[in-house]
Amino acid sequence: MQVIFFQKFPHFDVNLYIYCMKKPLKKAIKKATKKVARKVVKNPKKKKPTGVELKKSLLHFSLTQQNAISQGTAVRMQLQKTVDEALEREDANTYLYSLPGFGKTFTVIDGLFKRRMEHHIISGNTSMFAFCLRLAVIDSDTPKGEKITIVVDDCDEILKNEANINIIKSILEKPKMLHYEKSMAGQRSALNQKQINSIDEHANPNGLGFLVDCSNMKFIFTSNKKLPTKLDVEKKPSALNNHLHAIRSRCFTEDFNHSWEVMWGWLVDIVLTKNVENVNKLTPEQKLVMLDWMFTNWRNMKEASIRTCSKMALTMLASPKDFKTSWELSYLN
Repeated sequence: MQVIFFQKFPHFDVNLYIYCMKKPLKKAIKKATKKVARKVVKNPKKKKPTGVELKKSLLHFSLTQQNAISQGTAVRMQLQKTVDEALEREDANTYLYSLPGFGKTFTVIDGLFKRRMEHHIISGNTSMFAFCLRLAVIDSDTPKGEKITIVVDDCDEILKNEANINIIKSILEKPKMLHYEKSMAGQRSALNQKQINSIDEHANPNGLGFLVDCSNMKFIFTSNKKLPTKLDVEKKPSALNNHLHAIRSRCFTEDFNHSWEVMWGWLVDIVLTKNVENVNKLTPEQKLVMLDWMFTNWRNMKEASIRTCSKMALTMLASPKDFKTSWELSYLN
């Protein structure tokens, strides 16, 4: 069966085959492989490769793919472990960095729902005022003393300058008091009644703006923006880098920044073990075709993430005969 399988997928090595066979996909992969076997038997022109030929065809890819998958799996497990720890810690804040589309936010939200933890998500290119206003409304809606988790997803705007960063720093360590210290005169007309009531409730009695007690809030940042390390600051000293490093030091920070091979291995692990939208409609054979194509073309791809896999799967389902042409036009530089 392995000979037939690898004749169909020459880029996949024995270790990956064994990896797949250990998963719940075992029966489905066997079924798909038997279909391929029947087709090969019916076609007398196709010659089964010998053991030596098979070994030669896999020799170039074997070590690379084996390492990529094992390292990718380890990285995904580390992400899961980091998220689990972040959710279990009561008051500590967490900052997770990786390239876009590798499941940071999904893993966090999945963990929150499984634990039935009260939470709110702030995402997108939100302004500092909108971010602070959202926290004020959340505080108004939350019963006094109730702990709540705030997931801040890809809100790079709130870390774009020193003034914004100083506000974020104030909510990450005791007394965790947010102070938006600007006049609200020109902004009230654009707010709904709930927002106006919340601002009035949190109005600063001694000056401009409003105050929000964030002592009951735990923050988890998921971002495509890497915070500078101590070494980064030493190599490229600047006031902004110093402030960003201060955010790093106030959080449990994890950087998931790896080679393309490891990122591919991460995707292999997710595609073969998780219920990814659209990908879950593919046969095991189709999934391996997609992963093989991504491995071959990774360094020339415009994008490569879980979302990319979902879109590629949709194309594969819609155009089962010429999907590779569509992939080449859509995803290759």
